[in-house]
Amino acid sequence: MRFLRLTVVWQTAVVFVHAAPAEIFNVTLARELIEEANLRLLARDDPVPGVKWTVHRQSCSERINRDTNQLDPDPKKLEAILSAVEQAKSRAKVAAELLGKWKVDCAGINFPGGENDKIKKQCQLLFDSGQGAGTFPAKCDRAIMYFSAVANIEGPIGKDSSPSYSDSTEWNSLANSQDRSHWRNFVIYCHPQLSAQTVRLYDKDYWWDNAQDRGIDAQKPIEQNALLLMRTEYERGKFNDDRRIYSAITTLSDRVLVDFEKVDGKEVITAERARIPAAITLHPLQLDMLAGNNYGFIPDTDFDNALKNPKGVGIDRPSIDNYVGLVEMLLHEMLHTPGLGKMVDPPNEVDAYGWQAMRRTKNMDAPDFYVYLALV
Repeated sequence: MRFLRLTVVWQTAVVFVHAAPAEIFNVTLARELIEEANLRLLARDDPVPGVKWTVHRQSCSERINRDTNQLDPDPKKLEAILSAVEQAKSRAKVAAELLGKWKVDCAGINFPGGENDKIKKQCQLLFDSGQGAGTFPAKCDRAIMYFSAVANIEGPIGKDSSPSYSDSTEWNSLANSQDRSHWRNFVIYCHPQLSAQTVRLYDKDYWWDNAQDRGIDAQKPIEQNALLLMRTEYERGKFNDDRRIYSAITTLSDRVLVDFEKVDGKEVITAERARIPAAITLHPLQLDMLAGNNYGFIPDTDFDNALKNPKGVGIDRPSIDNYVGLVEMLLHEMLHTPGLGKMVDPPNEVDAYGWQAMRRTKNMDAPDFYVYLALV
């Protein structure tokens, strides 16, 4: 089953800093913290080690019963999320290992014959190694950097605790850590966590995002508010436009939560605290559709056949795109998060998604590049 995958990195929201009384509120330090957080939010970084993740257990363990309009338990959804992350990690590890071998063995050109070399040639098309043997090792090294970071993410944090996952003591302790490394971590949601009603703040209406504790301008059209669109579509049980499905959205928190401690006898702000620094929210209606197709998990034999003829019957529907499921969706979204590179989808949708787009653009700054490189 093939879906148009429109993913969004949302970096704008209202920041509310809970101010202390004037005599203990260090405005200069507060401003510096906000500026530091915003610079880090907007900067494009290389992936870093030690990225941790967890899942929002409640949203990923239930689904709407269309007959009763009530939420029913859905433990298989949570199992699918956990399995998909592990498969994405495994696929990234294998990709990093193979790229390391290939760049040494043949510098990406002049492959001999054989079934395995057909797959190598697909990588060759993505890397555009026809530019010369010297470009292939450098591109391999860059891809290896991202794949290695994904392969080594740690989690799910709090899996065996009670409360578990994002509600666990282990996850909350990361948000309170003194080394301020929590910015690199992320949580997976299976349903938008928006308030049921708008809230009025500073003479303006906001939808409140409970996942990241922030306000989202309610005046925005629903087409520009992906979380609200997701929730509305799921409640209706159908997509507004089957040609434009927001299968997932990765939001980066620009909210600065503050702690105080005494410095020279005065209380000042000393650290930022963002409990959910990055959230991957999967469209619940899309997840229901994927559930009917085993969440896109495919037998190795079927996948091998697709690799031998990735173009398929028509150039607009290459067969390899039919094998993009939950694993690929999560790998794409993870590469949007700060700790794994903070990639941004190309603004032109034609260049952002799919096998043909990646072969044409060979854009190593696009998350889908790594999705298809890992596939082949």
